[in-house]
Amino acid sequence: MLGVYDTTAAEFDALVRGSFSETITKTVHVVFANGNEQTYCPDGWRTSSGGAMGKNVIAVGATNSDDKTMTNFSSFGPTEDGRVNPVVVGPGCEAGGEAAIWSTLPGQTYGGSEWCGTSMAAPAVSGILGLMLEAYNLTYNTDPIPSTLRAVLIHTAEDLGNPGPDYRFGYGHVDALTAINVITTTVSSNTSAYIVTAPITNTEIKTYSMNHAGGLLKCTLAWDDVPATLPASQTLVNNLDLALIAPDNTTYSPWVLDKNNPANAATTGLNTVDTVEQVVVADAMAGEWTVRVTGSSVPQGPQTFSLVCPFAETAVTSVSVFVPLISR
Repeated sequence: MLGVYDTTAAEFDALVRGSFSETITKTVHVVFANGNEQTYCPDGWRTSSGGAMGKNVIAVGATNSDDKTMTNFSSFGPTEDGRVNPVVVGPGCEAGGEAAIWSTLPGQTYGGSEWCGTSMAAPAVSGILGLMLEAYNLTYNTDPIPSTLRAVLIHTAEDLGNPGPDYRFGYGHVDALTAINVITTTVSSNTSAYIVTAPITNTEIKTYSMNHAGGLLKCTLAWDDVPATLPASQTLVNNLDLALIAPDNTTYSPWVLDKNNPANAATTGLNTVDTVEQVVVADAMAGEWTVRVTGSSVPQGPQTFSLVCPFAETAVTSVSVFVPLISR
């Protein structure tokens, strides 16, 4: 069913966490094409389904590669419980030109005549994740957990559509180079300027401080949640909350969407449905800010989370890591 968290979604959530079975215990980064069923409903909303309904997967919608407009087929959210869907978007067609995406094809050939779909966008995002995985491994000599790369991918996405996340573009269009730079920027040997990964238990509060020079401030929290028990109208099991606290003690809350009015722009408030929370302060004051992560309800913990923030304003990029090649 469209928009419904089903057995497939729950199984992929378990796969991401490394808890699918006794023999599959390694975490797995999972990317899903969000579907091409936009026309199944008159307004396009609630047309995603299958594995793309997972809480921990990266569900990818399709934009036109030449102008980043929304395609006329890419499935929209929300999920039944109101979660952001798709998570991000990538190139899956072309508005002009050849009106297609060129890609590798079976039989060691290459082509693109009439090839469009979220199944073209998802491989593009998978390729970016592969580069991110390599960059992380070379920088820190270990592999990241899935929520870390998901958080970085979301944090660095180019916002499209309504300000903040929405049910057409998700958190925006993937940006490979910016994502790589966030991963490889360090303040000292093996110390990230942006990424914190830590466990949290029920009712526990973790706080982090950072000096901000002023202007735009953005932090993104993600975690790989426990699969929900079916049937589940509310799929979130472990609920974490993110907040930014300004030097004057003003508290800023994450984006929230209204599933009953899916075309509306995001507002801010308490998010009790998503495994991603993002706080954006457009004109943040200069000074010391506090980043607060709360284990509001963690019945099956501890829950490991990934937090992406500009913790170090004067970070330097290590010279001994993966550097993307850019042709001009």
